[in-house]
Amino acid sequence: LAQAFEVAMLRAGRHVGRTAQVGARHCSVSINVHRGHKLQAALVVGRPPAVVVTPEHIKTWRDFERDWKARTQNGVEVEDNLVYMKMQHEFLEQMTQAQVAASLASTEEKAELQELLSGEGLELDFSLEDEEVQQDLGPVTDTKVVAKDKGLRALDREATKNLFLVVQDKRGRWQFPIADQLPEEGMRSTLEGICDDQLGSFEPYLVGMSPVAFEKRAAKPDGPMRKSGLEGRKVFYYRAHAVPGRPNVDISGSTQWKDFAWMTREE
Repeated sequence: LAQAFEVAMLRAGRHVGRTAQVGARHCSVSINVHRGHKLQAALVVGRPPAVVVTPEHIKTWRDFERDWKARTQNGVEVEDNLVYMKMQHEFLEQMTQAQVAASLASTEEKAELQELLSGEGLELDFSLEDEEVQQDLGPVTDTKVVAKDKGLRALDREATKNLFLVVQDKRGRWQFPIADQLPEEGMRSTLEGICDDQLGSFEPYLVGMSPVAFEKRAAKPDGPMRKSGLEGRKVFYYRAHAVPGRPNVDISGSTQWKDFAWMTREE
């Protein structure tokens, strides 16, 4: 109860702080400027694939492995000591008496292979029972996903691909959600302000504290930014992930955006 109360107080405190910052954002025209460029934060929200489809080469290998084991009745599992390129007798522990006895107590084929590899300084563990091996010999099946067009706003569209959130401004231009950084406001607070003010209290998981990209844009010679004395803007891009189970974006109360979409990289 004490922990829950503390979390509730932290959330309430953040809400009060954000409310004050929102008021300042709407009532003040002051922004952070660095060497003639105003500072902005942009949020790149991604939705990872909801369904993972096994690649074709992995399916081909599993089919071959299953058929090979069924044909040869060989349940030997080769460990990573054979995969990693280690020189003989280097960085390899010698077999203990118990390991040697266990290998000799196995089948004749496994014992011969154990002795051959142990003489080369390699260790294998054949403790896997045949019954357990047989459980892995079943056919590998993938869940077939029937893709249906649910609209570009649906979070669950294109379940096998990565999606990215883009918003459309009043002039019809598509871009990532973006906001000016206010004086005495950290970038983290600016990103939270984007979610609260522009996306309808959308709560993604913010990845890290550092930007993943930076862009410096020059203002148009006859644009309003030049007339206000600014040379351009510096945009810092931050990554975030959409959290399953949380509400989708809602721009009904936004005065900045008129539409949004979850799009693939190709789109």
